[in-house]
Amino acid sequence: RIEKKVDHYKGRRDNMIARFNRVVDRSQQIIDVLKSKGYPTELVAALEEDLITLKGMIAKYGNDIDPAIRKLEEANDYNCGDSEGAFRGRFEEGRDLLKVAHADVKDIKAFFKSEIKPDIEALKDAKQLHSPSPSVQ
Repeated sequence: RIEKKVDHYKGRRDNMIARFNRVVDRSQQIIDVLKSKGYPTELVAALEEDLITLKGMIAKYGNDIDPAIRKLEEANDYNCGDSEGAFRGRFEEGRDLLKVAHADVKDIKAFFKSEIKPDIEALKDAKQLHSPSPSVQ
């Protein structure tokens, strides 16, 4: 049963990291296009700073989830009746570490909504100012 949980958490970890890396890649593509089109540097720089912060948050999540999974794997190694509470201790340590990793995911999602998305919206507004309007004849 614990093996299934460990496999589940490994799958979720891999999916989350892949998902977050797709956001980073897509954001980097947006930055490159905006730079080539000559958008205001302060707006592009703000998005670049957010991207650096996001990469750090993703790395923190990876560093927090891996020990949690290891603790659960260690708990699975104990034999029933021979561990004298070591199983429960490792299992609870793993669960506590999973809570930290879950909080990291919440922080990443909140950061995206509160920082990256508004910066992209500001760039959309700048696009309207940056692009020439069709002349009325």
